[in-house]
Amino acid sequence: MFPLQALPKPKLNRKPSAGEKGGGGSTGTSDAGETDVDAQLAMQLQPLLEQEKLLESMVAEARQRRKFEDARTLQSNLEEIRAEIDKLLQHGQVGVAN
Repeated sequence: MFPLQALPKPKLNRKPSAGEKGGGGSTGTSDAGETDVDAQLAMQLQPLLEQEKLLESMVAEARQRRKFEDARTLQSNLEEIRAEIDKLLQHGQVGVAN
């Protein structure tokens, strides 16, 4: 069986952008804020997408070698990774919309 490493929990300590440090009221929306959120989302997604691709190949290899119990376990792990990716994507879309 193939071991899976535990994923670190993402930290959401967002640093204020230059527009937020200026004080006073701001009018309009800031593209820099959306860019920060997009960059942070991409950084969180990258390792998950790499693990997803790795797990897909491991599932295929386990099935090819007819190790069906291993394939079942790996498929379960793959589904967990995909659920985490979906959760991050949904959270990212909500964060950008607000």
